Amino acid sequence: LGLPYQLSSVSGKTKTEFTDVTNLAFIGRMNKLKGYDIFCDIVEEILHEGSPYKPQIKTITAIGNDDNSMSDMREHIKKVSQSAGVTYFQTLKTRNETLEYVRNHARDTIFILPYYSDNYSVAMLEIIDAGAPLLVLNTGGNAELMHDKLWTDKRIAKDANELKNLTQQYLALPNDARCAESARLRDAFIHEQDICNKKYAALFSPLVWSRPVEYPDYTPRIE
Repeated sequence: LGLPYQLSSVSGKTKTEFTDVTNLAFIGRMNKLKGYDIFCDIVEEILHEGSPYKPQIKTITAIGNDDNSMSDMREHIKKVSQSAGVTYFQTLKTRNETLEYVRNHARDTIFILPYYSDNYSVAMLEIIDAGAPLLVLNTGGNAELMHDKLWTDKRIAKDANELKNLTQQYLALPNDARCAESARLRDAFIHEQDICNKKYAALFSPLVWSRPVEYPDYTPRIE
């Protein structure tokens, strides 16, 4: 599960100024379980002729292992991107490289993780920790991650169609509103994850060590 999650694992300063969204990004294995097909459907909807959001998108990014189980979908979305004058970029990065990518693109990217099934996604935690925008499906422990209504109502979708709608709604937000929302969610995440970490340490440390360990308080780092 990757717990206790080490808050602020993304090193360096993160600027608070948001620019226009120019990139839609997927992180995870490119297969059905991780919802790569849903991501591709969202991309196709955003890039179709007549979409008001098509002109601002310059790059589609997929980071993760590709087992070729969805090669037809991958090739189709490459063609859709090319026809729209958009670069489709696919790569496999180490965890540290992915963290650096998230930090560097936190202000111009929407990260979409439409996983059909997951436990407690560390990738999701790291994206929020970086102050980056994140949209997910209501699977695993996503809804329980934090109890801010902005998270439960505007960042978690009950199905693929709602996720598509949430993506379009987010693209329509002014930059200052996106900045404020991401900062709010990151603060909520930090608070609740800190509580979770301490409870986790209190529960499991006696089973591993001879005495409980103290989990340090966390001070928000975003600047």
